[in-house]
Amino acid sequence: MLRVGLLLLPGFAVAEPALARSLLADCDQAGAAPVAPVTLCLGDAVLPREGGDLVRGDLSLGDAPPFDLLIVFGGEATGRTGDGPRGPLVQALTAAAEVMVVGGAHYGLARHGLLGGLTLALPWHAAQRYLAQNPDHRYTDRIFVRTGKWWSVSGGVAVVDALLAWLAVRNGTEAANALAARWMLPRGRASEERQPVPLGAGAGPAVDPKVARTVALMEANLEEPLTTDQIAERIGVSRRQLERLFKRYLEAVPSQYYLELRLQRARQLLRATKQSIVQIGLACGFASGPHFSSAYRNRFGMTPREDRLKGDTDAAQTGVAERGDE
Repeated sequence: MLRVGLLLLPGFAVAEPALARSLLADCDQAGAAPVAPVTLCLGDAVLPREGGDLVRGDLSLGDAPPFDLLIVFGGEATGRTGDGPRGPLVQALTAAAEVMVVGGAHYGLARHGLLGGLTLALPWHAAQRYLAQNPDHRYTDRIFVRTGKWWSVSGGVAVVDALLAWLAVRNGTEAANALAARWMLPRGRASEERQPVPLGAGAGPAVDPKVARTVALMEANLEEPLTTDQIAERIGVSRRQLERLFKRYLEAVPSQYYLELRLQRARQLLRATKQSIVQIGLACGFASGPHFSSAYRNRFGMTPREDRLKGDTDAAQTGVAERGDE
């Protein structure tokens, strides 16, 4: 039996711990080790972001045992005095085998002087404010990231992806994929996947309008890619100027950024549709199978066929396990 604590800080979003608790409740049905989730509060009770009634925990934080995983949920709006005592919090975080910080909870822990030296998957819409308050902290636009015992999760449904990844480490990929299938998911998203950030809305500087127009043009022409010269002509700049703009704002050359868009789209189609690999390659601008396979392997560490076979094998194993339970 795995012990998982759901620690609620003031201003937490009700949906996030609800998703986590529901997913964890299904673990034993998917062949994973059963989980005993316990709700905790930093103080007597906390008020959710949505308002309404105060929420009380199953245990006080000071009385809680060490957890295999302590998941921290919270909001960004509360002041230092509303976050509760620091001592029990630090003690619980230290005692936990692993800690998962979700969404706005990064604010609550940072106000207590924690999270320094970690790479944080801050929610993109709050990253600028957070980094202005904590300029020495490191930001990534991934949906979640792991550093040692610490998991940083951007929030929302990404908590499901992070928990599936945690369960894969604890119970194996087969059990995690079986649980994903019960939740009607092809598989959990990997940590390298980026948050769906509108261009120029992340933690970096405002993006030049020409760069935003270029990316929109690329996204509209994935099936029949344009050359860098053609893009520059349509945007009304020289090729060299376009490359300088991309280097400044996106830290990539246009061709590299374009290829990344096409490969990410190919992976989405590969995982979510039954289209043939040839069809997917053509839909993403790869004229030949070998070119598509080589580019995909260089980016994701496996060929499209290997990635799909892995998914089919996981699904078959899940189906056998579930039929055996009937």
